[in-house]
This record gives sequence, structure tokens and C-alpha cells, in this order.
Amino acid sequence: MKFHVFCVAPDEAPPTITPQQTVLPPETFARLYEQSKAFILKGKDFARQIALGGVEYIVYFKRSGSTAAQVAFVRGNAARLDKVDAIAALLSGLDDAEDARLLASLRSRKSLGFCKPDEWKKLAATPRPAAITFFVEAAAVNNRALQGLVPVLATAFFDQFGIGGEE
Repeated sequence: MKFHVFCVAPDEAPPTITPQQTVLPPETFARLYEQSKAFILKGKDFARQIALGGVEYIVYFKRSGSTAAQVAFVRGNAARLDKVDAIAALLSGLDDAEDARLLASLRSRKSLGFCKPDEWKKLAATPRPAAITFFVEAAAVNNRALQGLVPVLATAFFDQFGIGGEE
């Protein structure tokens, strides 16, 4: 089974890159996938530093129950954290209540206030499994490396349930 990919961004930050431009080279994808899957299979939340495309990120992975998770991408490094560029919701569809709790938790974040109520309703009804990326910083919308990281983490997360692959 494949998963669906959705991007949500502030109105002033329309994407100008195509999905084909966000694909990581196969060897990079494979390396990051294996590393991420090893962390995810431990069943614990984690933070790790990833440098891609000249940008350093601290990636914070946090489970919401056992079948949903959120991933925050914070620009910077361990010595200096800048800003959250994006937050991804990984919704497996295996437990509707867990998916709903994660979306409700994200909806309460001030940094995602740009997402309108009708948009939240639409996201709650999206097909599952799904990786929904909320771009907090307008400049992050067109960051190829960041957009390439989300499918890596989503694939690693969904694979533990046998529902991997991007659609």
C-alpha cells in the first residue's frame, strides 16, 4: 500500500518546486531510510541531526500513540537552534482516534494558525496512510532537502506496519 503526501503552507508561500525536484538521490534516501528505520523500530521518540543541501536540521520524532507520529524539522544544530521550519503528521489510518488526537494537537499550535478551519476538516478526511507537512516558515516550502526528508521518515514509519511507499 502506498501513502498520500500533502503539503500545507501559508498563503504567502506558494510552492514553486515540483515533486520531482524534491526527490533525494537513491543512495541518500536509502542511507537516511535505514538510519531512521533503526531509530523508529526502537519504539521511542528521538532527535537527530541531519545535514542536507547545506542546511542543518534537528529532526524531532514523537509518537502519538502507537500508530501516528509527528516530526518537527528545526533549523540549526545542537549548539544553536533557530526556528521550526516544518512539522509533519504521519497518519497511518490504523487507529482513527490516534490520527484525530494528533491532528487536534497540531491544530492547537499557534505556529499553525495559518491553516484555516475548513482546511483542518479536509485534512481530517484525507485518505490514509498520509504524510501531511505543515510548512511553518514560508522559506521552507521550497527547500528541496526538507521536502525530500519527509518521505524518508514517512516510509520508515509506515513500513513498520507494512504500509510503505509514496503515492
